[in-house]
Amino acid sequence: MSIKTKQIPTYLSAFILGLGVYLIGYKTPRENFAILISVFALSFFSMYVLQKSLLEEKTLFRLGIIFRLLLIFSVPILSDDYFRFLWDGLLIQDGYNPFEYKPNELITRFKVSKIHNELYAGMNSPNYYTIYPPLNQWIFYISSLTKSIFGGIIIIRIFIICAEIATYSIIKKILKRYNLDNSRIWWYWLNPLVILELTGNLHGEGILTLFLLLGLYNFAKLRDFNGGILLGLSVISKLFSLMFFPILLLKVSWFRSKKILLGALTIITIAFTPFFNWINANHFLQSIDLYFQSFEFNGSIYNLVKWTGFKVLGFNVIKTAGPILSIIALLIVLLISWFYRFRNRLEIFKALTLMFCIYLFLSPIIHPWYCILPLVLSLFTNMKFMIVWSATIFISYIMYDYSLDSNFKNTLICFEYLVVFAFLWNDLKHSFSFQKKKSPI
Repeated sequence: MSIKTKQIPTYLSAFILGLGVYLIGYKTPRENFAILISVFALSFFSMYVLQKSLLEEKTLFRLGIIFRLLLIFSVPILSDDYFRFLWDGLLIQDGYNPFEYKPNELITRFKVSKIHNELYAGMNSPNYYTIYPPLNQWIFYISSLTKSIFGGIIIIRIFIICAEIATYSIIKKILKRYNLDNSRIWWYWLNPLVILELTGNLHGEGILTLFLLLGLYNFAKLRDFNGGILLGLSVISKLFSLMFFPILLLKVSWFRSKKILLGALTIITIAFTPFFNWINANHFLQSIDLYFQSFEFNGSIYNLVKWTGFKVLGFNVIKTAGPILSIIALLIVLLISWFYRFRNRLEIFKALTLMFCIYLFLSPIIHPWYCILPLVLSLFTNMKFMIVWSATIFISYIMYDYSLDSNFKNTLICFEYLVVFAFLWNDLKHSFSFQKKKSPI
């Protein structure tokens, strides 16, 4: 059998993965769950076959670029968040502070254009202040300069593709630094979940992931002030990365921690100053609080607590249990930070992965794109559960198919988490140790 004949499955897998990305990105609305999950499952399996092939690294990298460019002209159909992205950008362009006004206030108070009306009509949260930090706002502003929804989508997508290429580069550097198998990178670069949710649906986790990894890399190279600036940039793209500061500060001396904080606080202060006063800051925090109190999607432990409350007490206990779960998540994050503070730098990635996943497991909202960050962090560990979750979390789109029975939906969501928790347990059993390993640094 010739080499070309042996590579037929490889070429076929590349074609199927590209076709799957195209079909989901352009042709498959989230309400059509059966087709959506079937195409995604086939795409994920094709990715698995492709990354196990004998293709050169440059070829696989180029394929990842091609898969992303396939989506360059797509309008997101799995997410409607882009309406708010472009709305915020237009407000800045018109001289308004997006943190100061709710969309429903402006649509009735001011005379707005056709594009404002189109964005408002498609928005999923017109009664909330924006929750997107400053770095995102500037990207939204630049995208709004096109004065076109389609043009704005393409500009945001270009930013995200550039961030993904940079993320690919920094993942390679970290893998090389710790002498890890370079093939791990394909779980990110060729993963249909990553391609569809970042390039396709325009979610800012791509920006967050880039700056967090850059910050961690500089931190490992003892460039503390630079690392602090980069970690600060991750905060002003998404607030998620705030939870990682305790372990990073506990790990180093007071002198080093001051440099990290100085870099981070400098960039955070510069970024937030043009937007925030005390009133706007309250609006921002209020919206974040309302977001987690008012929305529920794909929860795991959160939904289990809610279900138990109905069965045992006969009413929804989540108003009480919700804040308690948040406190528990915070305490576990701090506890992991304390136990891992003296471990070597590579072990830190395991701690960061576990911390973020604990937060997600106790959260009422777990959108598919939320698991991209812990997926990337897990690439520097021996844990496999995040790879599995990147395959199963697409099941959560079943919640948008209103033709299906709610019991069937809940059963599939339970299946999603049973599989994930089974692999997590296996990972913890084989690789998790509570013994302290003091770092040489």
